[in-house]
Amino acid sequence: MIILSVVLNPWFIFQREAFSSLGSDNANYPFVYNILAMVVTGIIISSYSIYGIKVSRNRLENAGYSFL
Repeated sequence: MIILSVVLNPWFIFQREAFSSLGSDNANYPFVYNILAMVVTGIIISSYSIYGIKVSRNRLENAGYSFL
């Protein structure tokens, strides 16, 4: 998703710009970065963490999954 944001914003240069500028008002399609990249990635990571906590066998594994 972040790569798609970079492709849609040809002015973005890795060495000069921050990733947060892809979601600013100056970006061509800020919703691609703000919604698709950040929100969807957060949902996927949270889902994986919740799944890991449910299948963990002991407290150590549970703690490891909760930090994801």
